[in-house]
Amino acid sequence: MKANIGRISLQTLLAKANDEVEALNERLLEANRARDNEVEVAKRIRKEAASLQDQLHEMRKREQDLLYKCKMA
Repeated sequence: MKANIGRISLQTLLAKANDEVEALNERLLEANRARDNEVEVAKRIRKEAASLQDQLHEMRKREQDLLYKCKMA
């Protein structure tokens, strides 16, 4: 009888441990998805910032060209 109770206790502990592992795996997947989303957002922001820097550079070049043309006129 004691062996049977011990087996039930071990099975219960094993089931709880398996449930905890499953829950932790789900949390890990959620964390990985969140990280992946943040990485994608960061990539888009960097790309947009680079594009805006390029636009600013072109506008400054045009400004300098216009200033030069005004001085020559």
